[in-house]
Amino acid sequence: MSRRTWLGSLLLVVCASGTPFASADELADKARTILEERCGNCHGKVNPQSDLNVLDHAYLMENGYLTAGNLDESELWVRVSASDEDVVMPPSEPLPPEEIAIIQQWIDAGAIAPSESVLRRPFVSVADNFAAIAADLRQYPEEDYPRLRYFSITHLHNNATVSDADLQVYRAALSKLLNSLSWEPEIHLPVPIDEFGTIVRVDLARIGWDKHGQWQRMLTEYPYGMSYNTARDEQLQRDATFVYDATVSHIPVVRADWFVARAGVPPLYHDLLQLPDGPNTAAEIEKMLQVDVIDDFEQNLLARAGFIKSNVSQHNRLVDRHPAAYGAYWKSYDFGSSAGVNSLTQNPLGPKYPRNRHNRVAFEHDGGELIFNLPNGLQGYLLVDGKGARINRGPINVVFDSKKPLGNNEVINGISCMVCHVHGMQPFVDDIRRGHGVQGADAVKVDRLFPPQEKMNQLVEKDRNRFLTSLDEATGPFVRGDGDQTPITEFREPVGAIARQYTNNLTFEDVASEVGVEDHAKLLVLFDTPAYRRFGLGVLVDDKVISRDMWEKLDPYSIYHDVAEQLGFGTPERVFP
Repeated sequence: MSRRTWLGSLLLVVCASGTPFASADELADKARTILEERCGNCHGKVNPQSDLNVLDHAYLMENGYLTAGNLDESELWVRVSASDEDVVMPPSEPLPPEEIAIIQQWIDAGAIAPSESVLRRPFVSVADNFAAIAADLRQYPEEDYPRLRYFSITHLHNNATVSDADLQVYRAALSKLLNSLSWEPEIHLPVPIDEFGTIVRVDLARIGWDKHGQWQRMLTEYPYGMSYNTARDEQLQRDATFVYDATVSHIPVVRADWFVARAGVPPLYHDLLQLPDGPNTAAEIEKMLQVDVIDDFEQNLLARAGFIKSNVSQHNRLVDRHPAAYGAYWKSYDFGSSAGVNSLTQNPLGPKYPRNRHNRVAFEHDGGELIFNLPNGLQGYLLVDGKGARINRGPINVVFDSKKPLGNNEVINGISCMVCHVHGMQPFVDDIRRGHGVQGADAVKVDRLFPPQEKMNQLVEKDRNRFLTSLDEATGPFVRGDGDQTPITEFREPVGAIARQYTNNLTFEDVASEVGVEDHAKLLVLFDTPAYRRFGLGVLVDDKVISRDMWEKLDPYSIYHDVAEQLGFGTPERVFP
């Protein structure tokens, strides 16, 4: 019996049995659960493949995925019920017939939106947050208070279009980025402190942020700070005042999604990781890592590989691996051309420097990427120009990012490197050891610097394993369920996923969740008044969207600040540079 025939038989049985579910609301709730569990990993808020989030009911209705009472006009039905392997969704494990029957009945009954009880986890308020933080702080000696800080995903927890699986990705991304911005020797996991895991605690001393004022530096760009020590809610006022005094900070809580999206790119990435700057940043970071590039070249202590075309450049590229203080230091040499002094087959023994005995066959490069193990085993990144000076973005004629973590092809230091090196160092095949054109002593030098492929593979694997062990420690507890033995390499890279999602436009649901309003119907009425239309929010009433940039631009306060204050939720708070 074919899948379609079997499905048809089951539907006849289900439909003939009368009303298997009590109401259209129950059908909607069950359909929503199926979509979240079966489709949410690929079509969720964080990773909306084909721009589809299956929990965004309005989007499904507006874009032809659902048509009330009409199966043939509902793309969702067409895909989940298809027998063609090239069409059916989910592709690897199609829905069982009993679940397809629920989707069918739901659409036939009008495809109504799921009820509030299923759409929303229990609402968590700002008062709930500060009550939890105050209680958490009181568990510690007072001398520890100033080094404790908190990150929040409360607004995401309160957002109906964010799944439970999405929330785990946010937590994993936060942990990965925090530890990627640390020079401390051990991984430090953010610790959930409340019933629903909407607030997590970090110890600034455990990530080395207690020495150079990184938290305060981060706050100079934070557009969501609010003060509640004069709140109408007296308990919130008391809890907030205690938290501010205890932590010696007026903004001790930062939104995790903002942090992941903004702290993974310059200037925050550079400042929080305390990376050097100047005319020869490369030399400064090499000194920090106890690497002598010239000596390693002359003593044949580095391992070198070159390729005619790489994943990030249209031109040839060369990479060197050096032993370093915390593992390995990889340095790439990138080019705006593959001809003349930029050709690695003709000039493999660069870069040029005064005492290089092979200067006649030494390349001249236009920039490079520096990748180095941090003490905790994760990786740090730095982009430099041809002279070794730090840059924020790689020139598009030299390198490009096909994965577009922020929506364009620019290689942006930090975020682009994390997305590309999701599992650590990328494997590659050398083209130069056998493909170069130099002779004599130069050829002997090439043979010493460019190891056989098997040897280079072993070095790459060694460095990958070091990174993956630390990545597992930093993110595994958040992405795996109890007893889950799935290798960490099977999970998608979380920081890039969050950064991409964060730049999307904001719907009314997003804005309502971000300002912390539980009664969306009341807020919709407010947004249709002049008091809120002046902030540019009237379009949300008409099911349109606003841009993230407009919402959070500091001038000197953000529109978020203005709206939250207008709603009476607190007083805008920010740290000025």
